[in-house]
Amino acid sequence: MSFKHFTIKDREKLVIFKSQGKSNKEIARLLGKHKSSIGRELKRNKLELSDKEYLPSYANNLSMERRQKAQSIKKEWELDCIEEIKTRLEFFEDPEQISNRM
Repeated sequence: MSFKHFTIKDREKLVIFKSQGKSNKEIARLLGKHKSSIGRELKRNKLELSDKEYLPSYANNLSMERRQKAQSIKKEWELDCIEEIKTRLEFFEDPEQISNRM
């Protein structure tokens, strides 16, 4: 099984299967995911004020927000890294040494 993010359609099916009383293991088999992925998805993306309520559109929005935040942090880190490399190169440091230090 290769890793794939949950899509909105996966999330809609997940709710339907859960309402039918299917186990996480059964749902995982039907969606082509690992059973622990189902549990994590339900736990991570449930409504904030509810212990059990899971809405596909809300879950999808939460997931997209987390993904965008992670990407922006990575871009910020990359820019800082590039600036650090430029500074070190200006002081004639060896690229291999810069690489090893970073």
